Amino acid sequence: MNRTGIDAHLKGLEREKLGPSYWLPREQEERLLYLMCKSIRRVMEKTMAVFKDDQNVEVPTLSVLNARLLNTLARRETSQDPFSRLQNEKSRRKYIATWQQLICYWDRVVEQGQLRDKLFQPSDRQSKAWCEVSGAASEFASATDPDYDEVATQAFRDRLDLLILGYGR
Repeated sequence: MNRTGIDAHLKGLEREKLGPSYWLPREQEERLLYLMCKSIRRVMEKTMAVFKDDQNVEVPTLSVLNARLLNTLARRETSQDPFSRLQNEKSRRKYIATWQQLICYWDRVVEQGQLRDKLFQPSDRQSKAWCEVSGAASEFASATDPDYDEVATQAFRDRLDLLILGYGR
């Protein structure tokens, strides 16, 4: 999360002043943002499922190198401490919720202009990635209509999940 620059952006802001900018969305009120948050949950849960919980159960494992890359904050240095499974359910839920809140904050502050003007200026890469993610969320929202078949809906969902994963890079 440090790579996003969010820590510098939030420095000096009191949590109370952030108001609803980071609150998780309601499906009926912010459908696209709600779908993005669900996508974040799916991606994070799939990622966390890769870690072995029980040595006797055959589960895909994450290589040591990939676990180190997941825990890397600086682009030029690979962390020597591998990313590991969160030890309890509460930590896992909080970790996922933090990423969901981050994307809510981005949408409401950068895209909708809540809070201060020009506090945070996204890079061209971030803006392009956001357009791709929000476009995929819009396509997925349309695909959830009764007129679409399940295979098409799954394809739109998978595309959103892939772009959400790339947005965090």
